[in-house]
Amino acid sequence: MGRIVRISDFSDRMMAELAKGRLESDEVRPQTINRDLRHIQAVWRFAFHAGDVDKLPRFRKLKETKKIPNAWTVEEIGRLLRAAESASGWVQCESFSIPASKWWPAAILFAYDTGIRRSALTKVRTADVDIRLRTALIRGETRKDAEDLLVGFSVQTAVELEKIWDVHRELLLPWPYTWPHLTRKFRRLLDRAGLYDPSIRGQWHRIRRSRASYGEAVCPGSATADLGHSVRWLTERSYIDPRIAGRASIVDKLPRPL
Repeated sequence: MGRIVRISDFSDRMMAELAKGRLESDEVRPQTINRDLRHIQAVWRFAFHAGDVDKLPRFRKLKETKKIPNAWTVEEIGRLLRAAESASGWVQCESFSIPASKWWPAAILFAYDTGIRRSALTKVRTADVDIRLRTALIRGETRKDAEDLLVGFSVQTAVELEKIWDVHRELLLPWPYTWPHLTRKFRRLLDRAGLYDPSIRGQWHRIRRSRASYGEAVCPGSATADLGHSVRWLTERSYIDPRIAGRASIVDKLPRPL
């Protein structure tokens, strides 16, 4: 518009033109444009209920192509672990110092067993983890649904956690650097393991998808609760890789024409 846009300027036609223009010029995915439209829509609705605009939004979002969620197989995660075990350097600040070759395997395995997000992973408190019982409390303030969650982890993970265990350290897996720095370090491990794909965003999130997919294979229907989702469709659309979870083929059960 050539000036600052006010909420009073919003119109369904403006949103349609915005979506079309970004799709043609910015070369972004419809999912990304729809996300931004949802944010605008939320502001618009808030303004309507506050009495600042006189009508609700009615514009349509773009049609999205739904792709199969892409998770890593357990063999691929094994390759990632071997790359992590050879990581150089340290994760450190003034009060602690952890070898990267021990921090990364512990972090990857804990994330795989629990399915928690990266942001929650680095905020787990040492006092909330019981290595003997192999349980950990994930506090609600670190989770999207704001609810406490008690999770379990494997003997394999417990062994890795013991290597970095310090009862005096506040956080179990502290990361005292920026998120971009963690992303760069993780990409190096993926490169070493032959897993990095620049066309796929959210590489760390694939560990969470693997946890959901293998959990679904073991106990169908469990992944929604395991990931803390409130609706099943979100789990199926974005997290469960059917190549891992497996699905009974209806074709094999159909009567065959003679």
